[in-house]
Amino acid sequence: MEEVKKKFEEFAKDEALAFDANIIPDLEKQQLAVDKLHRHVVPEMEGELGVVRLHALKSPMFYRMHSDDEGAMEPRNLFKISEYESSAFGSVWVAYCSDKGFAPESSALTHALFIFEKNNELIIGAEYLYSDFHTDGLYYEWVKGSGIESLTFESLGELKEIKRYREPSTKMSKELYLKDS
Repeated sequence: MEEVKKKFEEFAKDEALAFDANIIPDLEKQQLAVDKLHRHVVPEMEGELGVVRLHALKSPMFYRMHSDDEGAMEPRNLFKISEYESSAFGSVWVAYCSDKGFAPESSALTHALFIFEKNNELIIGAEYLYSDFHTDGLYYEWVKGSGIESLTFESLGELKEIKRYREPSTKMSKELYLKDS
């Protein structure tokens, strides 16, 4: 579980750095940061995390508008990790976390990252968002964002272990945090 936590923390740090590099007028730095971020995820998730590898700089106006934002992106917060035994993927760990962003948004449990082992390395294979987007606000549900199509909550198999790290701030987030899943 500690290796999975470490993988999550490396991903979250590199993701925040990639977002910060996106608002600096340095194409090479931006490309290196996005490439580093993509090493944490399966190819199906590349370009699906809110930042893409640029091939040319944006307009000077864009960089002037964001000049005060440099270094402001906060990494995701990790709330808990649940380990499952999947018949298709072997051990799968679901890291329940916040979105990257600016505090206090980063203290709500809104995302689930599915981590598994591929070629003897931990890799993020899918991302889900806890949202009411598809229900017109009637209720919240886990909605698949990106990743391997067959890596779903339904494919997880038997729950083996849960490790809780930090309690989130909102009532709905706390309910998800305390749930045995």
